[in-house]
Amino acid sequence: MRRVRGLRTGHGRDRRLRDHHNIVGGVFQCGALGYGAFSHAAGRGLLTEGLGLVIEYAFGPLGLHRLEANIQPANARSIALVKRIGFRLEGLSPDFLYVDGAWRDHERWAITSEMPRLGGPHGTVGP
Repeated sequence: MRRVRGLRTGHGRDRRLRDHHNIVGGVFQCGALGYGAFSHAAGRGLLTEGLGLVIEYAFGPLGLHRLEANIQPANARSIALVKRIGFRLEGLSPDFLYVDGAWRDHERWAITSEMPRLGGPHGTVGP
């Protein structure tokens, strides 16, 4: 087995998780999140815990003020995840990303360092 971006791969199959992310400094101090899980990890709270840790790191050592997640409106599980953590819906971006051969609308969800949130080890609450 080998490790790729923190995920184990094996059995001769490519099981890499491809992500897209962006951090902008200066007066913006914002990061865009990309995440996903394999089906065997669904419903176990791993993304809730993992995203909580990412948020702690982004608002702590990285010193960011804001994180965004752009989610297709039909992706109920991802929307439930960001709601559970404390993100707020800020709007709809029509034709935002090119996914599966077409431009797709996305909802823009965001959280700032001042907002209350769930996350981190053992479901601690911040900020």
